[in-house]
Amino acid sequence: MKKWIQERNHKKARVTAAILAIGLIIVSLMTSGLASALCDLAAFLILITVVWMKIDSNKEQSQEKILVDSSEKLEIEP
Repeated sequence: MKKWIQERNHKKARVTAAILAIGLIIVSLMTSGLASALCDLAAFLILITVVWMKIDSNKEQSQEKILVDSSEKLEIEP
């Protein structure tokens, strides 16, 4: 149950961050100069963080699938 709640919280965080990045891009389009550059930079950093979080969660899921139950026998052919 705890794992499921954590996954939902991470998903909510990714969605919230993506919406915030979209908002920053819209603000960037309405402004010019240094303000626009800072908004673009912040949006870029947020999106990179979202992608990193997604990749990190996919690694954890794939590692769980790799684990083999100790009661199973593996036959390795020569």
